[in-house]
Parts: sequence; structure tokens; C-alpha cells
Amino acid sequence: MSHYRFSHDSCRNLQKSKTLLDVKFPRTWQSYVDRDSALIFLGFVAAQTLISILPIGRLIDGPLLREGRNKFRLNGKSSSFFLAL
Repeated sequence: MSHYRFSHDSCRNLQKSKTLLDVKFPRTWQSYVDRDSALIFLGFVAAQTLISILPIGRLIDGPLLREGRNKFRLNGKSSSFFLAL
């Protein structure tokens, strides 16, 4: 009940509501891109790429194709383990 009362009290103190035409959007790309988040994401992609190249995990046969069967490596558990470290 107190949460409802708090939100009701705070609504009374608001000024006239703004429309989208009144809102000023930032014009620089630095306002939309967080450097730390981008570096973490690129590091994750690089780590996944390196782990997928390593010959870790057992080989299984893929679906039957005209050329035969391709071999695929099951390395999901090992890549998850390495990235969790």
C-alpha cells in the first residue's frame, strides 16, 4: 500500500508531460555505444572462435550428404567450461 502511495505522490509533482517532439536525442555516436560492453562482447566472440578451433571434444558423424558424412566435433561443454573461468 505504501508503494502505491509513493508513486501517487511522485506523480503529483511531475511537470507537464513532454511529447516526442520536445525530447532532444543525442547526436554523437559515443552516447549510444558503451566501450566496455563492446570490448567484453568482442572478447567473448574471440574466445569462442579460438575455442572452436581447438581439437577438443568427441567426433560425431553429421547428416548423410551426397558427398558422404561430415565429421563434427562436440565441444560445447568444454567451451562453456573455459569461458566460465
